[in-house]
Amino acid sequence: MRRRMIALVRSCLQMARARLQIAAALLLCLAACGPAAPPGESSAPDTPAARYETEIRWTSYGIPHVRANDRGSLGYGFAYATARDGFCTIAREILMVNGDLARHFGAIDDNRASDLFHRAVLDDQRIRQFRSRQTDHGSTFFDGYVAGYNRYLRDHRSRLPAACLAAPWVREINADDLARLTLGVSIRYGLGRFQREMANAAPPGQAVADLSTDFDLPPWIGSNAIALGKATTASGRGLLLGNLHYPWQGSSRLHLIHTTIPGELDVMGVSLYSSNRIAIGFNQDVAWTLTASPALRSTLYALELQPGHATRYRYGDTFREMSRIDLALPVRHADGSLHTETHPVYMTHFGPVVVSDQLPWTETRAFAIRDVNLL
Repeated sequence: MRRRMIALVRSCLQMARARLQIAAALLLCLAACGPAAPPGESSAPDTPAARYETEIRWTSYGIPHVRANDRGSLGYGFAYATARDGFCTIAREILMVNGDLARHFGAIDDNRASDLFHRAVLDDQRIRQFRSRQTDHGSTFFDGYVAGYNRYLRDHRSRLPAACLAAPWVREINADDLARLTLGVSIRYGLGRFQREMANAAPPGQAVADLSTDFDLPPWIGSNAIALGKATTASGRGLLLGNLHYPWQGSSRLHLIHTTIPGELDVMGVSLYSSNRIAIGFNQDVAWTLTASPALRSTLYALELQPGHATRYRYGDTFREMSRIDLALPVRHADGSLHTETHPVYMTHFGPVVVSDQLPWTETRAFAIRDVNLL
């Protein structure tokens, strides 16, 4: 009798917990016209605005479940739900990929190098090229994401976390911002690891900093995954564990989300705060994972220079001239004043020229770097 009573109590507790979990779910239905025009621009009067409708349900542990009937509305809800958990992180990443860290935070740490890198590599031409290669589904999702992020900011500007509350660098975004953010994530562990070397590049005879290049990936980069077939599991179904070794804070934090378009898509998994797609996840048929590998994502080129011309390099049977780009960089000084500095960077058709103690630019040789994700 005692055992039956204990079992009954446990059953009641389980049912109570289930009811509490259901009651804890927060439901938000969003509808808006968009996307918003970029800052300083207005929408063409003869262009009908897109309409986004999405339902977001936050269940136990704050997991967002986003449901929509089209890709644009899914992107709208995806952005809104992700911003709820990591808005300040995303906003600062947008600032970074636009090369505006020194404008707001000064030339401390590696802000100047980061700004020069992102302004030179993620320029307008590259962003136009990237956007032109997107599928219709991808572009529609992008537009929805932009509108959803901006909607979240409008809804919560006065209630943002302390890290970015009333910050002058928090603003609405446009599709170019999102393209820069997407490309910035893709080159983070390739070309992105040579930001200081690119900012340090100067022809022979000009002063450069003593800079040592670290060719090793950070020691925490790695992952593991375990896949079990149905013959080895108690349930008789396949099982996949994906364990990506990424940080608990910052733009690379994993964010769990469930996305649904009825009859078309039903995927749950994790993205990064700074990305807008589920990278590790599952649907009703299959699960997948990925690994943070030590693969070489970028390639160094040793350039043979034309005698007497330190900015001309051999390519095949001819010599090509490097492009010198003089970048105007706004920098905030300690007294709060804003000054514009001009810094040159040197580009080849492979990618930027880089200089360090191990990669010197001499009269006969220079080094450039190319990232596979920018081909």
